[in-house]
Amino acid sequence: MNEARESLYKSRAAAFGEQEKKAASKSSAISWLRVAVFVVGAIVAFYLFRNGNNAAGAIAILVFYAVFVLLMRWHSRLEFSHQQLRLQRLVNEQEIERLEGKLSKFDGGKEFVDDLHPYTSDLDVFGQNSLFQLLNRSVTSIGRAKLATWFRQAASPQEVLQRQAAVAELAAPDQLEWLQGFIALPMHYKHEETSAQSFILWFKDKAFYQQHAWLKPLVFILPILTVAAIVAWLSGISGWIAVGLLLVQFMLAYRFTKERDEYYDKSIGIYEAMQSFTKQLQHVEQEQFKAPRLQHLHQELTSDGINASTSLSKLASIIDFSLTA
Repeated sequence: MNEARESLYKSRAAAFGEQEKKAASKSSAISWLRVAVFVVGAIVAFYLFRNGNNAAGAIAILVFYAVFVLLMRWHSRLEFSHQQLRLQRLVNEQEIERLEGKLSKFDGGKEFVDDLHPYTSDLDVFGQNSLFQLLNRSVTSIGRAKLATWFRQAASPQEVLQRQAAVAELAAPDQLEWLQGFIALPMHYKHEETSAQSFILWFKDKAFYQQHAWLKPLVFILPILTVAAIVAWLSGISGWIAVGLLLVQFMLAYRFTKERDEYYDKSIGIYEAMQSFTKQLQHVEQEQFKAPRLQHLHQELTSDGINASTSLSKLASIIDFSLTA
């Protein structure tokens, strides 16, 4: 049985490896195309402005910028697909290592070791060469904690039967592609131990705008005035206004560098977690299940006709906007 499974994982790892190489080549080509569009756009705009064709220069900037953004989004999707193939190859290579008993590199859940627990220490549930190390496939801290809780607390007979039915469905051969895709998705992102609740409490505790109330209108007004000044400059009006406004924004950014960096450091982990959970939820929402336990969990992902992935995606977009603002 193990030989058959090992052969399957090896063939899948090889197949993903070949697809990964092709995807990497395509992603690299689009990356260089982006560079070419940027360089050509800069040359064309410079030539037009230098010859007094300000309107044509402004239009050229907008056109090349639009093309650059489209290529950037295309490249982002291609790179995600490339990384997904790489991670699925890695997932199969890890399964081979588990079948060969090579567990040293895998998480043993050492923080869950409890010598006073009735059975986890005696049965090597956690730690080196443990049951947790063999069975754990979770990537997020939430998943690790949930699995550890299941190992440490006995479930009711009814719950055990429901879990067994769910595992049997997920372990079916026709589910392998979906299951490995699901395992690989959260591996795209870092998963910090900091919880969303701690981030929310930190965010609420900060009274930054109360202490600097004058900054709040400037956050919205300055960018608008700067863009308007740049447009006026391209239309023949003095460019010193645009330069002055840009200098003001630079000085403000420099003055509040510490606060900005602190917010970024706190937010980026939450943003990546939201991105990861969104991808995972979308993967689950698109699947249909037969096991009662899986059906129940699937139904809980929808509230008032709105999928959980949609709500998380909106939250991630809000955080992303605040990071780039």
